[in-house]
Amino acid sequence: MSCACPRSICRTTKAPPLVRNVNGPAVLVSWNSSTANDVKEYVLSRSEGAQATPLTIGRFSNTMSYQDTSVSLGKQYTYRLTAVDSAGNVSPVVADSLVVREFTPPPAPRYARVKPNTAGGVEVHWERVIETGLVGYHVYRLPTPTAVGERITKTPVTELVFVDRTGSATAYYVIRAVDQSGNESRPSPAARAER
Repeated sequence: MSCACPRSICRTTKAPPLVRNVNGPAVLVSWNSSTANDVKEYVLSRSEGAQATPLTIGRFSNTMSYQDTSVSLGKQYTYRLTAVDSAGNVSPVVADSLVVREFTPPPAPRYARVKPNTAGGVEVHWERVIETGLVGYHVYRLPTPTAVGERITKTPVTELVFVDRTGSATAYYVIRAVDQSGNESRPSPAARAER
């Protein structure tokens, strides 16, 4: 990209603004100072999704970071930064983007129970987890109550029951809640078919 402004202002940050998720949910945007001596301010804008028009969210002269708390989980944001000198010249845009996610896993499901299924295999039941952003549950089959186990659900199950057609009464099962950021809870207590 060619620069239509004086060379001093064209030497803006050497790298795009660094954007990263922080708990909240929030996005922390930070950048290096320009190598130009007469920078008056940095202008930060944000757009949501691939085609959205960027909107200015801040003008900064004495700081090199901004925490954006007006974001939503699961959405993609692009942040654009320019430097403006004392004559009003604007540097080329540097940009970075990310999808906002949460880091805190949901609570573990409780009261798992297993019973034989009349059509074969076993049914695994559990109690609902109340959590904002929950997308479902993964079910794991274990040979012993303390083993790591094998996940037997390809995608999160939204019901509170799962039928393991190849399961047996000797296997143990645990359930993990899954949120929209992909975080899995700790496992429920291990359960096996009631005899």
